[in-house]
Amino acid sequence: GLRAAEQARQDDIAQIKADNCEQSRDVLARLTLKNRIRVKGPDGGYTVMPEDERQQRISEAQENIALYCVPA
Repeated sequence: GLRAAEQARQDDIAQIKADNCEQSRDVLARLTLKNRIRVKGPDGGYTVMPEDERQQRISEAQENIALYCVPA
């Protein structure tokens, strides 16, 4: 019935949030563990991510963690 469908939808949302949470934590860990983040450029070569971009991505990852990692 409708309740089952709604519950399934809630479960899907919870699963998506959990996945996003984990992914954001991985990203944050990678960005904070290493000072020099190598990023693949369009030409296939690697360059070091500029510090301002690294800080920007850390902020985004922290915001995503706050959004998706709801305390159980």
